[in-house]
Amino acid sequence: MNDRIKALELQCWIQRDASSLFAGQTYFDAEKFAQLIVKECCTILENSHHEMISRYSASDFLKKHFGVKS
Repeated sequence: MNDRIKALELQCWIQRDASSLFAGQTYFDAEKFAQLIVKECCTILENSHHEMISRYSASDFLKKHFGVKS
């Protein structure tokens, strides 16, 4: 996992509010994590669309950005 994914993951730990049965505990918000990854992908593609020739190169670009190996 690269540093960017780790940074997104850190943003998804939420502390439960006082009205919750588990007040004060933290939990990982998987939906927020997924939304942040999709948002990041959209930003990457919007900012680099002129470099893209095909869907294959877009896929490679995203994999490289997130440090994902095929």
